[in-house]
Amino acid sequence: MTVAAAPTVRIDPEFQALIPPLSDDERRQLEENIKADGCRDPLVTWKGVLLDGHNRHEICERLGIPYETAELEFTDHASAKVWIIRNQFGRRNLAPFQRAELAMALEPLIAPKAKANQRESRGRHEKKSICQNCKTAHWPDEGCSKGPQKSANLKRVDTRAEIAAVAGVSHDTIHKAKVIAAKAPEPVKAKLRTGEISINAAYKDVRKAERRETNATKQKDAAAAQPAHKLWTVTKDVAVVKCDALVTDPPYGILDEPWEPAELEKFTREWAGRWNGCGADIALIFFSQRHLFDGRRWFDESLASYQFQQLLVWHYPNNKSPQSRQGFKQTWEPIYLYRRRDSTKQILVDGSEWGDGLNDFDCHVAAVPQSNFNDAEEKQHPAQKPVAVMRWLVAAATRPNDLVCDPFSGSGTTGIAATKLGRRYHGIETNPEYLRMSEGRLALYGR
Repeated sequence: MTVAAAPTVRIDPEFQALIPPLSDDERRQLEENIKADGCRDPLVTWKGVLLDGHNRHEICERLGIPYETAELEFTDHASAKVWIIRNQFGRRNLAPFQRAELAMALEPLIAPKAKANQRESRGRHEKKSICQNCKTAHWPDEGCSKGPQKSANLKRVDTRAEIAAVAGVSHDTIHKAKVIAAKAPEPVKAKLRTGEISINAAYKDVRKAERRETNATKQKDAAAAQPAHKLWTVTKDVAVVKCDALVTDPPYGILDEPWEPAELEKFTREWAGRWNGCGADIALIFFSQRHLFDGRRWFDESLASYQFQQLLVWHYPNNKSPQSRQGFKQTWEPIYLYRRRDSTKQILVDGSEWGDGLNDFDCHVAAVPQSNFNDAEEKQHPAQKPVAVMRWLVAAATRPNDLVCDPFSGSGTTGIAATKLGRRYHGIETNPEYLRMSEGRLALYGR
């Protein structure tokens, strides 16, 4: 290394892009230090191109403060880039995603050499290992520039292991960062670089988005291929339809969504009063535990042709942290069962399978959780219920070829359950996005 007074220093954008930018506070502090003490450390160059000290260079040039340079020797461009990346790990307090990004830039630079070492190692009994002093791979008889070797033995020369050791992050973190870098929008990556969000959280969001995109494509193709004759209809027409059963999960004021009613009581009484004339033998209505008693009164007075018969419970595991220590977490939602006053239709649960082989019993507490990971159970709507729960309810309250109506179709889960059981389905959905979703999911899964 040769230290000299500053000649003309050139900036290579490719080199500069490898260096994570300073935060505003770090940059202000650096400028204050340089104003007080001058540029104490030389800027590092190779063939006159700046490798390290871009921020100091900009500050010194702007303020007219002198600086020195230290020239390094490298055999090629790639070796200079490797030095830049390794230098950042040792000097920077980097967020995990920034470390992973540097690791991704380092991998293609050292992979060819690592592969050559692998080929060489096949002809020798010794194995290279990662030195914990300098974070590089050594043969057992090689020295280390930073002192005695402290090695973690490897079965083979593993590029991923060497990079992970240098970067100070795991293989898994680098893998997730690669997926995020390819799929996540720039605002998300910006938050990752500041540590505002975690790699795991961003990775989950990316995978969810991929699943949603895959499902949307499948559903669109399935809807386009539907024959003219089918068991189901989904429409934005809100007209009341004569049916055999009303099975619905209406808005009930617990979510922060644009479709939630501003005046819940008025909204509930209005739709329930209109559907009082649907003629269904049975009405099964999900509602809010928060409005359990008020809801019962609203439905009692609006469904004049019906009589309240039972309160069913959908019980689900709630693994969210409690919002308050003043009470218990909510782990269930009520389902009102109303019967038309002159109806004698039986409830049949014998053989009404609702998941995991559970059947042939009368259970008012359906402990079926929402599964969010595959096929029809992939959660695509914030209020989506499990197909298994809706299937159990439809099977118990209807017969083959009965018409099931849902004035709030949402993602079409009730329709999927109904058509799988050989019932007809009429869903209503005024939101265009959810209307398309209902049609697509019914076409794909309602068979």
